[in-house]
Amino acid sequence: MGKKLVLIATSRYSINMNDFYMFFRRSDHHIIAILYHFSVGYKPWWLHNRFSDPARNGIYDKLRFTDYRFLPWYDAGDLCEQLNHLEFDYVCMGNGSGTDQQVVVEHVGLDKCLFSEYGWLPWNEHFYLARGGCGHRSDIARMTAADLQYQSINRRAIERLQNKFKGGRALKEHDFVYVPLQKDINDFKFKSSPFKHNEEFIDLIHEVVPNGMKVYVKRHPLYPKKYDFKKYGRFVDISTANYKKEQIYRQMSAMVCINSTSILEAILFGGKVFAYGDDIFCNKDLVEFRVFERGHFERGLQQQPSKEGCLQFISLLLNRQIERKRCIRNDRRYIKNHFWNCSL
Repeated sequence: MGKKLVLIATSRYSINMNDFYMFFRRSDHHIIAILYHFSVGYKPWWLHNRFSDPARNGIYDKLRFTDYRFLPWYDAGDLCEQLNHLEFDYVCMGNGSGTDQQVVVEHVGLDKCLFSEYGWLPWNEHFYLARGGCGHRSDIARMTAADLQYQSINRRAIERLQNKFKGGRALKEHDFVYVPLQKDINDFKFKSSPFKHNEEFIDLIHEVVPNGMKVYVKRHPLYPKKYDFKKYGRFVDISTANYKKEQIYRQMSAMVCINSTSILEAILFGGKVFAYGDDIFCNKDLVEFRVFERGHFERGLQQQPSKEGCLQFISLLLNRQIERKRCIRNDRRYIKNHFWNCSL
């Protein structure tokens, strides 16, 4: 039976709404209203249906303003008041980390919320729907290694995915530690970590990584802040080197990361990962979590994750993703049979 859905566009996460729009308008569910923050109405991409977000590679649905109730809201209190006058089964919004979104979650209850996040592996062609959030509160995050053993491995899809990481410059070095940095300004991922900013994180890496190991650091492409790596002696900034990602993941001794899509990419290649932010990869014997002592780090280097477990986890993610292109092509069978459609 179709569900009644309300789509919410906040000032910061307005574009995520298109994920729900392109998926659910082709399903048996019903979009009864689209609530948008008043500031969104002044954004050119919203008004003229020209989405500028490069993450979607131009794969999006043009909003059909005449087909739905479009209702503006001004603050979180106003948004909740409007929801009080609508009959719905689920409220759909971005990843749930925004302040306005958190007010909505508390108001309607987590069980009546659906969240959207950029899809993973590769993130620009897919998106992901979840109840309870897309990160450490999602149902995948609660799964354990024991749960993964029942997941079949989609080897063909994994091979196709691995082939997407072959481009770039050849990398000759081996046995280094790879560190992809997060944005530490306006990024919710630091909230689920023990660090306030990248400087604290880099200091910790210098303490735990053995002295003889070289550390390759890549700054976030959307946050090109420069750091003083010279004081550590062995840190190398490879942000502009454009090395082949496949070689990085296959030739590194380990990755050290707060929380990033890069962790999932490393798991795709069976790489050793030390992670410091809560997310979907925890509790599955796939990463070493929050290692703060050098001895612990050195022992962790000697233990590799289960290759079978890594492939099962990636297969699970691939099964849960929604392909934007198939939505745009009106692949109704794909939408009808997709996990998220069947689970609602």
